[in-house]
Amino acid sequence: MEIVVKTNPVLEKLFKNNDHYVSYLDAKELVVLRHEEYNKGVLQSAVDFDYAQHVANYKNFINHTEKTTPIPDKVLDVISGGFYLRMAPWELGDTVEMNIYADEIIYNFIGLARSKAVFNQPPYGKQEVYLLKPYVFHNGDPVKDLSAEAFFSTGMFKVPLRAVLNTFLGGVAVV
Repeated sequence: MEIVVKTNPVLEKLFKNNDHYVSYLDAKELVVLRHEEYNKGVLQSAVDFDYAQHVANYKNFINHTEKTTPIPDKVLDVISGGFYLRMAPWELGDTVEMNIYADEIIYNFIGLARSKAVFNQPPYGKQEVYLLKPYVFHNGDPVKDLSAEAFFSTGMFKVPLRAVLNTFLGGVAVV
């Protein structure tokens, strides 16, 4: 799976954000195998997931650092986790749980399909959507500086339509 991020040109000059992400997913086991982050076409870092040894091996190709993180039997990264949310069977009132690897940390994610709404999505018209409220934990404690809401279509393959993420650094909306 691949995501390319477009950033406001002013913010792009202030922050050296990665703009291209690639994740490799074992489609049968539903676990992430490798995650890569690029900036302007240059590979910045990669994480390889070793389920036999239960570790994630992180390598930063810019400053040449490495880090090993213990992982559970099944883990996804943010990109493959989003894909899993699209494909998992869930409806109003259901929860979806998964372990997410991000920035060398394992987070426990619980998404609650809290309500339904109707969005007008020009040029596609009105669509019924689920509001998915994520709850994120690290070592059993809630991650307090993070809140979010995500809206997914209600079809068999849920399409993410909009998300709002709030952190201690500020908020971002993804459409």
